[in-house]
Amino acid sequence: MKKTAPLIFLLVVSVLFILSCARTEKPVQTAGSKSAKSAAGPRLIPLEGCLNFRDLGGYTGEGGVKTRYDRIFRSDDLSKLSPADIDRISKLGISIVIDLRADQELSQAPNPLRDHPGFVYRHFPLLDGINSETGGPFLTQSLPEMYKSLLTDSGAQLGRIFRVLAEAGDRGVVFHCTAGKDRTGVVAALLLDLCGVAGQDIIADYALTYDLMRPHFDLMRERAQEAGFSIPEDLLRSDAVFMQEFLDFLKETYGGAEAYLLRQGLSPRELRDLKALLL
Repeated sequence: MKKTAPLIFLLVVSVLFILSCARTEKPVQTAGSKSAKSAAGPRLIPLEGCLNFRDLGGYTGEGGVKTRYDRIFRSDDLSKLSPADIDRISKLGISIVIDLRADQELSQAPNPLRDHPGFVYRHFPLLDGINSETGGPFLTQSLPEMYKSLLTDSGAQLGRIFRVLAEAGDRGVVFHCTAGKDRTGVVAALLLDLCGVAGQDIIADYALTYDLMRPHFDLMRERAQEAGFSIPEDLLRSDAVFMQEFLDFLKETYGGAEAYLLRQGLSPRELRDLKALLL
């Protein structure tokens, strides 16, 4: 039987809640498999309080130009950053933080950079059942459908996020959610597609998350069992086919990230500024 959108929404909110609670302990320091860390290469930034903090540099983009390092970063939850982590992030040139988590997640795991004088903090919740044009839960029966629903139902919020990115200038930016997989994965995919990065590289970037976050996902499963239910495995995975379906939808429905962002009200100049961040 097909699950209804409200039931799936409540399930995902519960998962996010468990994930947030799990992060109240010291993060697992054995971040992912050796193969995942090897595949991430210099993009993976080792931190005490994060498992999935990565640079979007080094991918071949428009005109054969490599995306620039030390400009845009993607990450999982930042709530357990140590003072040394914060110092390292600052030295990377990052001064803008975009938090994609819902209010419930933020209350369970406050962002230490929110009131830090060295950072500009912006909160743009996605997948909270509020910031969508439909005015309510829009999650459906699978992760690819959820990603596609972000495009169709949260365009205004995505437009706000990309406008902040376009205004970053020479300042480094990190955007993040809780696992750094779904909401962060959609934003990263749009940005890389805008810069002309090949689909196979966008998919590879997305797929790294599961292996990098595996130790924490194992902890989530334990917490869920303690709470009396199990988490559907697909909700934790970042399989290549999930992102492939999303990219196919983006191209077939909107013509790609550039056309999509223009549709959300960004100007051609803002798109040029966005590309200049990475190319």
